[in-house]
Amino acid sequence: MTPHHTKKGTRHYRYYVSMDVVEKRPKAELPGPQRLPGGVIEDAVVGEIRRLLRAIGRA
Repeated sequence: MTPHHTKKGTRHYRYYVSMDVVEKRPKAELPGPQRLPGGVIEDAVVGEIRRLLRAIGRA
């Protein structure tokens, strides 16, 4: 997945796009979601980093 954004009026939307979409592979062959909201991905990454830091702190 790679970050992208779009602007509609004064609103700015962040999202992540599958590299399959970026490289224009046929959609019939693409499993799973093709685009995800930026906040969903970023929250998951930050949560995982926090979990790892807590685990290191206990070691």
